[in-house]
Amino acid sequence: MGPKWQGVPLTQGRRAIDKLIKRRALLTQEMGEGGSFPRDQLSRQHLILAHDFAQAARALEEPRREQLSAQEKWQHRGDVTAAVMSAAAYLEDLISELYVNMRNLPRPKLVKKLRASSKPEGSKVLNKYQLALSVSDGDPFDQSSSPFFDAESLFRLRDGLVNYLNFRPVGRRGLHSRLDGKFPLNPYAPAKSRWFPDRCLGAGCAKWAVSTAEVFGDDFCRRMGIPARPRIDRAG
Repeated sequence: MGPKWQGVPLTQGRRAIDKLIKRRALLTQEMGEGGSFPRDQLSRQHLILAHDFAQAARALEEPRREQLSAQEKWQHRGDVTAAVMSAAAYLEDLISELYVNMRNLPRPKLVKKLRASSKPEGSKVLNKYQLALSVSDGDPFDQSSSPFFDAESLFRLRDGLVNYLNFRPVGRRGLHSRLDGKFPLNPYAPAKSRWFPDRCLGAGCAKWAVSTAEVFGDDFCRRMGIPARPRIDRAG
């Protein structure tokens, strides 16, 4: 009968993914370059926004000024925050789109397994990626190394922004240690200010968030054997 995952033959997952490839090709053809976004391809919109917010943040840092006005400081913080949020939303929507497409395929047992972990919390979003790889005979991510480790850090950063009072950025397993050296810090934050959010949230952080989301998404598509999403063409 061949290998199984929780009672579902892996060959079923592979055939379902092959059908998904054909469906995605048709959707891409229908959308066309510069066309409107189908409901199940909003992930690209999130990624475009993430790029745009990251560029806006960089524009306030390059060339470097002595200081920003009060309005510019809020704009800078907002751009970086929005880039992080949009990058995380891209990864949430990317796997959700796959699950929606799989739902329409004639594999009820497989679909039931895939939808069983459809909760939006950051770590559970990444578990959905692992689950999809498991049922499609793809190589799972090593959770202790990149790109999974960085994607998990991205979701922890997003969670810290929306649940700040319960967030612990320091400690052996804290966000500070996970992100240390990953990107340049906010050049406008005083050296003695809090690492999070003041020093952490700069254009370097925004650029890292976008890159992390793209690298993880592309690697997932490669492991699944499906075409990667087109790269967003943004200068710089």
